[in-house]
Amino acid sequence: MRVEELKQRLEKLDETQLQLVAKFVSALEEDTDQPWNRHAEKSPQEKAEAFLAWVSNLPKVGHSLPDEAFDRATIYD
Repeated sequence: MRVEELKQRLEKLDETQLQLVAKFVSALEEDTDQPWNRHAEKSPQEKAEAFLAWVSNLPKVGHSLPDEAFDRATIYD
């Protein structure tokens, strides 16, 4: 669909339809702000480093599982 055709079709929409289009465009803009989208042109190594840096900035809250939970011998108990 060409841009001019899109503009013409948007002009014909009612208020409810325009609100839905606005929400969709807003969601697209928000999605491009996500950390995984900012690095689309980077190498896999650079992406991994950026991801690890992002993870390291997450809040350190909550509780982890006890060490025994990661022991293979206790999985089947």
